[in-house]
Amino acid sequence: MNYFATALPDNPIAALEQAGALLPGSDGSIGSTINVLLLLTVLALVPSILVLCTCFTRFVVVLAVLRQALGSPSLPPTQILVGLSLLLSVVVMAPTLEQMYDEGIKPMIDGTLTNSQEAWDKTKKPIREFMFAQIDSAGNWSTVYMMLDYRGVDTSDPRNLTTEDVDTLSLIPAYVLSELKIAFLIGFR
Repeated sequence: MNYFATALPDNPIAALEQAGALLPGSDGSIGSTINVLLLLTVLALVPSILVLCTCFTRFVVVLAVLRQALGSPSLPPTQILVGLSLLLSVVVMAPTLEQMYDEGIKPMIDGTLTNSQEAWDKTKKPIREFMFAQIDSAGNWSTVYMMLDYRGVDTSDPRNLTTEDVDTLSLIPAYVLSELKIAFLIGFR
């Protein structure tokens, strides 16, 4: 059987379930082997998740512009700026990350939630709410409409759109553009 020719599901938890079924000695359920696979998958995706779905981008751009405004292009070093941005991002994102774990990941690990699609939906809900809250507070809904237009969604009457109408693949780039806009505005002020 050619395992690479089979289509992967549209959410990562279902993909992990399928991968777990292929592992030797596995009964196909989420177990210790899947936990290792989940850990490795998350570790591989952490840099992109960190940059795209958190406030890290805003912090690092603001600090870099501030460094330039001070007339010191090399002090503090870039590693310090990135480290400080990372620390501040962890502080800001801690409640959201905790909510993601408590509502989606922990119930799946404990076995109280067996439907992978439901677990994925519950896991991504808090981060989506965070991104929408940041876009809303900045008044950058135009980035969301631009992404939806690009993806072929009718945005002729934005009042009819809800947050559920915005898929994650449209939300993430809209959020990043919003964060960049706000970061540059903060930095230049």
